[in-house]
Amino acid sequence: MIARRFLLIGGVGASLAACANLRLDPLDVRLVDLAPMDGGRLFEQRLALTLALSNPNPGDVSLTGLRVVLDVNGETLARGQTGEGVVVPRLGEARLVVPASVSMLDLLPGFMAMTRRDGLDYRLSGTAFVAGLGGGSLPFTREGKLVSGN
Repeated sequence: MIARRFLLIGGVGASLAACANLRLDPLDVRLVDLAPMDGGRLFEQRLALTLALSNPNPGDVSLTGLRVVLDVNGETLARGQTGEGVVVPRLGEARLVVPASVSMLDLLPGFMAMTRRDGLDYRLSGTAFVAGLGGGSLPFTREGKLVSGN
């Protein structure tokens, strides 16, 4: 009886230690290209967002999908998602193209304000869905400023 308790306690302890090792550092996600896609309409345009995913973790990270929002000067420019999987190698980088939609009705009110600034503040945020974590995910955010090269 006592041996069973020790085995049970040891098994629970080992399980908790294994879960602690599954903790992943967030991926560094950067927008490296933005291109128009076919299939746009009058009030909605389609864009292909090419993202560079950098993995700071000591092991590969297998993604089953990604959801992303691109804000420019505080206004949402594009939203997209993909169920395409990609493996980001340990201490390495992978690229992923995410189809996104731009609502022209949402974009028009802020367009004039965007053109009067010395640059464009952007925020790229979203969620990377990780395989093997029981539906786990890694949130990400990157902010910066795009300055025109006058």
